[in-house]
Amino acid sequence: MSEIASIQALKKALSSLTHEQQRHVSSQFISLVLDLTDDANIKHVQQVAANPDATDTELMEAYKLARHAIIRSDSWGLVEVDMKKQAAHFVAEACAICLAPPSHIKGGPNLAWNTAHYCGCARTCASIWHDEEHPDFSTVESDIDNFHNSIFQITNQFIENLDS
Repeated sequence: MSEIASIQALKKALSSLTHEQQRHVSSQFISLVLDLTDDANIKHVQQVAANPDATDTELMEAYKLARHAIIRSDSWGLVEVDMKKQAAHFVAEACAICLAPPSHIKGGPNLAWNTAHYCGCARTCASIWHDEEHPDFSTVESDIDNFHNSIFQITNQFIENLDS
């Protein structure tokens, strides 16, 4: 397989993976954004997702923890959005998608792509700095470029390991 270096190639490559393979690569995507949450449950959920020997029961319990973290981290309301809290919310969303049973996946079967998307949303939120009056977007583009390059590297390495 040729080297993945674009979003389109990434999406195509991820869609070719089995559900279990998508979960494993997704757990690696989540590791790129774990620094954006202080929630110990979410860090545990990522570890369960990364464990190839996790039982169905462990996976379902971790999925439930992720769903509860989404509810706890919901930062939308009638107040200003706290981008750090929103980033943590997106990390929880990524974890829930990564561990979702096939019957729970919306928007098609590509859970790895959906996980990558939520991880990207988390990284974007974390890149937006707020002073007292205006947001600062100066690092968003480079942060997202770095994130995408990391996702490409992880996916390339994962697929290379499958082929060997």
